[in-house]
Amino acid sequence: MKYKNILITTICLFFYSVTHAQQKFEKEYRIKTAEVPIQALTFIDRIKVSSKIKWYKEESLNDISFEAKFHFNKKYYSIEFDTSGTLQDAEFILSKKELNLNIRQAIETHLDSLFLKWKIQKIQKQYKGTTADVLTAIRKNDTNGLSIISAYELIVRGKQKNGAKKYEFTFSEKGELLKMEELVQQISDHLEY
Repeated sequence: MKYKNILITTICLFFYSVTHAQQKFEKEYRIKTAEVPIQALTFIDRIKVSSKIKWYKEESLNDISFEAKFHFNKKYYSIEFDTSGTLQDAEFILSKKELNLNIRQAIETHLDSLFLKWKIQKIQKQYKGTTADVLTAIRKNDTNGLSIISAYELIVRGKQKNGAKKYEFTFSEKGELLKMEELVQQISDHLEY
């Protein structure tokens, strides 16, 4: 009986967390290179990017960061820095086919358990680690021998009984759920045509 109560409580907490996911609000806008912290510019210069680099400032409820977006080694990168220019993470876009089959199946099984219907809108592989290791991983397109923490960040449109919403998920390298946040759309002050 004791185990049955624990199981029921665990299931209830799981479904409560799904229906009451943390909310994430972000506002992103283009900025000029002159507005970017020097340390962030130096990191990007060390990659030796030949394509155009677009800089963005991102504001959330709790944080401000700077982001460089560019193409390098046939991948579309997004590198995020804090306000002092310290590297936070590097991400690049993946297609669903590029995911390891076991990881893809683990993620899909998890999404099936949360939603009636779902669609993955974006997949990014995320690197976190020392500045030197992340720089090497980007240049070589390889993490072997480096102290890199990898994860997958997904934007998913999921439908539940109460309607469809967008979510940002972070999954571990093994396909385990690390974080789930509901994406809150920015409310416009004016009509858009």
